[in-house]
Amino acid sequence: MKATFEGEFNRFGDREVLALIEKATGQSGKPATMREILVLWLDRYRQRRQMARDLNSVGFTDAVLEDFGLTRQQAEKQAAKHFWQA
Repeated sequence: MKATFEGEFNRFGDREVLALIEKATGQSGKPATMREILVLWLDRYRQRRQMARDLNSVGFTDAVLEDFGLTRQQAEKQAAKHFWQA
């Protein structure tokens, strides 16, 4: 069963999330608001959960990971990070 999230978090697209990441990392020069940080964390949580599921699927081979420039160990380490870790 796939988890779904309702509310305003779903309205952010990839570009908006990237802008929030820039803000949260201080690259934009303006500090991020708490809401923006929460949106960033939610996006990281979703991405890492999906990555963990994908790594366990049959079609996600080492060759596919190599296309992304990752080893299986690197991908598993990234998927295991907590959402608040960059």
